[in-house]
Amino acid sequence: MMIEMKGLEKNFSDADLIGIPLQIICGNSFKKNREISILKRANKDQINIGVGNAMDKIIEMIGCNE
Repeated sequence: MMIEMKGLEKNFSDADLIGIPLQIICGNSFKKNREISILKRANKDQINIGVGNAMDKIIEMIGCNE
């Protein structure tokens, strides 16, 4: 299922331009399994992770766990 929203493509492009390192996607797996997808923009690596573990993984991926 694809949902198109006015201006969404522009927002993703802007995120690339201003250096936001991760894209967080709440799609069908969120509705079914309470999982989100996290895409690392630099190398296009993508993981699916449960919502309960997401914040720790996001902090780890952006390197703010020091």
